[in-house]
Amino acid sequence: METTSSSSNQVPAASKLLLYSYWQSSCSWRVRFALNLKGLPYEYKPVSLPAGEQFSPEFKCLNPLHFVPVLVDGDTVVSDSFAILLGTNILRDCYCQLILGYKLLISRNLSCRFRI
Repeated sequence: METTSSSSNQVPAASKLLLYSYWQSSCSWRVRFALNLKGLPYEYKPVSLPAGEQFSPEFKCLNPLHFVPVLVDGDTVVSDSFAILLGTNILRDCYCQLILGYKLLISRNLSCRFRI
């Protein structure tokens, strides 16, 4: 696990959540809303449905059904909005905000991983 050094203490670097989404998708909107409401940092990856980007080889590897949203957390890929909404409760409990503003991922390999 990567660490970021800050003076004398080291804090593990949390993995960045990737959200593949389309701005007009109601399912994607609910997931974005939940992630923001729960304060989970994520990187937004736009998928243009009118342009057919959901049929690209890269996206097909993430979700063979070609649906958005898709949430990627390290090696875990969740491609159902309801499962993502359930998973945000787990993720919220995994990330804690320290007083100094560092994000720390707790128990990443134990109880905080979910697989659907």
